[in-house]
Amino acid sequence: MHAGLHDRLKCKVRMCGCSHMCFLTSISNAPQLCCANRSLLSLQTNATTAALGAANIGLYAGVYTPLKVISISNTWVGAVVGAIPPLMGWAAASGSLDLGSAALASVLYFWQVSPTECTNKTRHVAGLNCQRNQIWCR
Repeated sequence: MHAGLHDRLKCKVRMCGCSHMCFLTSISNAPQLCCANRSLLSLQTNATTAALGAANIGLYAGVYTPLKVISISNTWVGAVVGAIPPLMGWAAASGSLDLGSAALASVLYFWQVSPTECTNKTRHVAGLNCQRNQIWCR
């Protein structure tokens, strides 16, 4: 399936894409849900897990998502976003982050940023941004 068509179909089944929830409602609910998430994680696990969760939400919504249509560097940011949830599990189970958690995060980060993925991502972004990035479209 063509990437653009797949993205449009994928968005149609989401709350905002289906018009079940308007954009302003989702934006106004996001901070409340983020605070509730952090509070719940703090109460049920520990402050490290809650801080990692809040940082991951901020990184995903504030950096990764906007970069998707601008730059291939979203691949590297997305790898960080993908490595944080296992760190949250580590912190929740052990109570802290240590050398083992750093090794886990490193393996997950470099596994997600494989050379093949970077090449495919470059081609995909180049297809979306050919007007702005003529070098990628040769």
